[in-house]
Amino acid sequence: MGRIMAEEFYETANSDLVAEFISWCRAKHSAATVMSYHGGLSALRRWADDSGMSIGEMTPDDFCGYAYELEKRGLRSGTRSLYVTAAKTMWRWLHERGRVAWSESLIPTPAVRDSEPYPTMTPEDYSLVAGTFSDILPLDVRNAAAVAMLWATGLRIGELLSIDVEDLNVGEMSAVVRTFKRRNHRRTVFWTEQANRHLCRWIAMREALLEREGLSASPLFINIGPNAMGNRLDKDAIQKAFRAARASAGITKKISPHSCRHGNATQLLKHGTDIRYIQQLLGHARLNTTQRYTHLECGDLKAAYRKAFPDKITCPQAA
Repeated sequence: MGRIMAEEFYETANSDLVAEFISWCRAKHSAATVMSYHGGLSALRRWADDSGMSIGEMTPDDFCGYAYELEKRGLRSGTRSLYVTAAKTMWRWLHERGRVAWSESLIPTPAVRDSEPYPTMTPEDYSLVAGTFSDILPLDVRNAAAVAMLWATGLRIGELLSIDVEDLNVGEMSAVVRTFKRRNHRRTVFWTEQANRHLCRWIAMREALLEREGLSASPLFINIGPNAMGNRLDKDAIQKAFRAARASAGITKKISPHSCRHGNATQLLKHGTDIRYIQQLLGHARLNTTQRYTHLECGDLKAAYRKAFPDKITCPQAA
């Protein structure tokens, strides 16, 4: 088989294998999990194609080479771990069907290093970002409400944008939302009075804008541009607005909308919320995931220790 024919064969075989697995995943996993697997396996497919090998014939040593290539690219250890986890999941699927001879347990998984914390938002950061939005301009009112809700609820950006107006209980300042990354799971989230003021201001403006155009819409956060008025807002619009607000506020730390989620978890823990409750609020399936979302400074830990073991302890006198 000539080189060009071999490359075409591997590209076709590898693409078909990944597509078959992703098709199976769609019936078993959430859309977010399928998207994560697809991203990781696309990287594996490209590497295998470039290396001239069939994924189904890879050895443990080949997977070590793939892991080394991911590290050379400078990917964060968490990203590399996600990519290899996707490969291991597909390999288990193949092994259970007798299509490969060895178990996925032989594929090494990169350790997620604690030295790479995700940038977290602090209350001071939030105040600076929120202060860049106008109370009058429709785009600013919408974006201010979105950022306020991200900060107050700890929602993933996709979860926030999936909310419909009918999902809200504004009086109780709560909503039942669909949890991304967990199939058929919903949870209740809560927000503050400050966030509620931003939210009510946006709802009133949203209704006025839709009424003016003679339109109706279910999504809470909508596009208000002339060509897509009333359509559900996408992530890019909020991410772009957040980056602009961060720059306008003079914040050099690379916080993002997802940093609100980390900051929310940290604030809850700082104020004494049981981490198991935080797990439920964030919608994590595993507690160790929630633990990675909480960022405590040394001073916080010291204060907690001193509260448990105060300096001034009266010891009984020896007899």
